Amino acid sequence: MKLETQHLLGAWFAVLLVALLTTALLAIAPRAASADEALDAEISDLQKKVESTAEEYNDAQARLEELQGQVAENRSKIDQINAELPAQEEDAAESVRVLYSVQEEGGSFIEMILSSESFSDFIQKIEYLNTINDHNTAQIKRLSDSKAELEATQTSLDQALDDAKTEADRAERALDSAKAARQEAQEKAAAIAAQEAAEAAAAAEDAAEAQAAAEAQGDDAAAEAAPADQSAAEPETTQGTGTDAQNEEKNVDSSSSEAPSGSVSSGDVDWSSDKTAFVNEWAGRIDDYLSGSPLAGQGKTFAEAAWDYGVDPRWSPAISYVESSRGARCFRSHNAWGWGSSSWGSWEEAIPAHVSGLARVYGSTLTLSAAKKYCPPSYRDWYNKVLNQMNSI
Repeated sequence: MKLETQHLLGAWFAVLLVALLTTALLAIAPRAASADEALDAEISDLQKKVESTAEEYNDAQARLEELQGQVAENRSKIDQINAELPAQEEDAAESVRVLYSVQEEGGSFIEMILSSESFSDFIQKIEYLNTINDHNTAQIKRLSDSKAELEATQTSLDQALDDAKTEADRAERALDSAKAARQEAQEKAAAIAAQEAAEAAAAAEDAAEAQAAAEAQGDDAAAEAAPADQSAAEPETTQGTGTDAQNEEKNVDSSSSEAPSGSVSSGDVDWSSDKTAFVNEWAGRIDDYLSGSPLAGQGKTFAEAAWDYGVDPRWSPAISYVESSRGARCFRSHNAWGWGSSSWGSWEEAIPAHVSGLARVYGSTLTLSAAKKYCPPSYRDWYNKVLNQMNSI
């Protein structure tokens, strides 16, 4: 009877330990969920800022490029006019010289009449003089018009340059704002990921210790309760709540004891560069990672989408590896990410759609909370696999 009592006490102790651990976790869960919601909301606001500033920057850049094209065209026109001016000025000067020479030779209208051998000769001299005058007037007018056109073009050019400078300044401010928002979002997400990883590791350690203590207590009680006759002990070791509770505890803890293998660092991605430099850096790295796969050559598409939506450029490619071996086993057309029931006509269409979805629903980079949403049944395993792939890019 004493041994049976000890056995029951040990079993109930294990049950009590599991119950206390469960109660503690349930008490923490609402607070953790509330904190996660607040952080998700904050990251969502940052993400909206990232997208709006990126759109503003892209629009400003497009306008700036358009104005630069107009400036270049105006410059070309000015250069052409400047090239023509010397010849025009020489023609006008020549006209003046000819007219002056005629006037010097003729002296006056009367002298020209008297010097004419015939009326026909006089008419020819008059026509020649008129032709010279007309040519001279036309040349001078052309020169004057060219100068006026040059001045008007220069005025237009100056205004275009002022507009271009204004647009450039606005684009620079938009770019700085976008960079700051991206950096803030990445740092916030990285801090959350690090905190979640630390908490998960601590929880896994606590669970392992609790499980070990429960198993040790149950083993001690079973050892004390075991009779000398093995045949008599068999019914007792297959009955009672202690064994069931230990098995249940073992099953629960086995799913929660897997700790995350680390977290994403915010310093891995430099958002201080401009879009061109960012895309050039990451396109090559992602292309190397995707080499030999159906997604090969899409590094630029991934990098541009990452910039536009403020998402870690490694995240979407890494998910494609875990979900479809980088597009080799898509369950729907061009869906390399196990993304709902979506399908697309091309990678150029699919990649931006997936990256924008990550930004809006899961945040700017990999976190445990994002993994819980993306792959609830085995989120820790999924998190570790994606993280390992991100670190390899």
